Amino acid sequence: MVRSLIFFSWFLWSLTLSGQSRQDEVFESMEGYWEGAFLKNNSYQKFDVRFYKEEAKLLSMQVMEEWHPQFGEFVLPVEIDSLGLIRFNTGLGKAVMRVDKTSLEMIGELEGLVPTIYVHLK
Repeated sequence: MVRSLIFFSWFLWSLTLSGQSRQDEVFESMEGYWEGAFLKNNSYQKFDVRFYKEEAKLLSMQVMEEWHPQFGEFVLPVEIDSLGLIRFNTGLGKAVMRVDKTSLEMIGELEGLVPTIYVHLK
């Protein structure tokens, strides 16, 4: 019984560490300034974002020029899960993204919208 409890505790601890290191790895590849757009049908809306860390929090400074200066800047938290999916809110909805280290781009979409609004950042 005690051995099982010790093993289970070790297992949970190792999952936490691997999730944290995955988060750090993904964040390192996305930290910095990205330019891109929201894509809906055949139209787009320009969207720029800078990902950074402040006091151990992952943040995004987003700029939508068409909404600037009154409502065009957002500082919002960023979440990275153990699978490497990146989630953050935007002015149009919650983005779910993946970073492609090979092509240095982020691709994804806004959750739950019909028609789908895609997000592409380089």
